[in-house]
Amino acid sequence: MDMSKVFSVLTPLVGVSLIGVIMILYGFIDMKQENNILQFLFGIPIAGGALGFIFWFADSLIRIHCMSGS
Repeated sequence: MDMSKVFSVLTPLVGVSLIGVIMILYGFIDMKQENNILQFLFGIPIAGGALGFIFWFADSLIRIHCMSGS
């Protein structure tokens, strides 16, 4: 697999994960904001889902590389 293809997938996912983390941190910083719980309810799944997919994708790339014998 070409490294440009790996970076084309991982870079947007890292960005999505960072958006989720920023949402969570913003919820902690501005605790008096109305509907503050929504920051956590949407931020945690966004960050966790993107990070989980990144780790799954990296693991599958490692397995494919090991199976190819390279």
